[in-house]
Amino acid sequence: MTINNMPGPDRQQLETLVEQAEANHAAEESDHAEVAKGDEYEAAMNRLEHDAAVVANLERKLDADSLRRAADLTTVFEDGRWATNPKHRGNVDKFTDWVKDHPRLGPAFVSQRTHQLLNAERVRRAISTRVENPEGISTEYQLRPLARLLKHRANEIPDVWARTTKRTTKPSASMVADALAEYEADRRRDQPKPEPTTRFAQYRKTIVEKFDKALPYVPSQEEIEALFGELADHYNAYRDRLAAEQAITPDDES
Repeated sequence: MTINNMPGPDRQQLETLVEQAEANHAAEESDHAEVAKGDEYEAAMNRLEHDAAVVANLERKLDADSLRRAADLTTVFEDGRWATNPKHRGNVDKFTDWVKDHPRLGPAFVSQRTHQLLNAERVRRAISTRVENPEGISTEYQLRPLARLLKHRANEIPDVWARTTKRTTKPSASMVADALAEYEADRRRDQPKPEPTTRFAQYRKTIVEKFDKALPYVPSQEEIEALFGELADHYNAYRDRLAAEQAITPDDES
């Protein structure tokens, strides 16, 4: 007897049992798949963690010799023979492009890395202006926090380094960063606050400079007059608000 020849109630009961069995089988397959998927996930994570440890170890080894590479890159940069166009000599961006496109150097020195190494040598030289053969300098990564002072405040780098090495002769990058943050905080605290008239003069200079840049885009004289009127309205509103605030006494507020 086939399922189609069974009486209606028996057939329905058997169909229900078959559906339940199929559902149970599907659930079991899903569970097995989840276990297999979990095993695959764990295996993949183990491989990635191993690779990360290998890469970190390689990076530590590379960084240990980074200052020598920084000095070598700087020597080539300052020599200038790399520049096919004499106008490009002394141009860091052009040099990093040349390094990146070099058939043997390019794969190892991306533009950002070249910049970091050149900056490290500049930081090392800045420190050496105050202390000959300074102790404690070890890697590019260690000096990286000080690179942001190179553009306008390179003369302050030795002071930050001296602050760092007072605590330890072998500072880490985080120690250098902490010393720089403390130095900046002390510097801000020691700077005198500008007088109100001086501060207004600074704002006024900025406004005039912005206004000069906007002049070529002014469509008409009427627009200029409207701008002056708007500024006057702002000033009058500020003066009225200030007068109202000064008129309020503690008794009035209660």
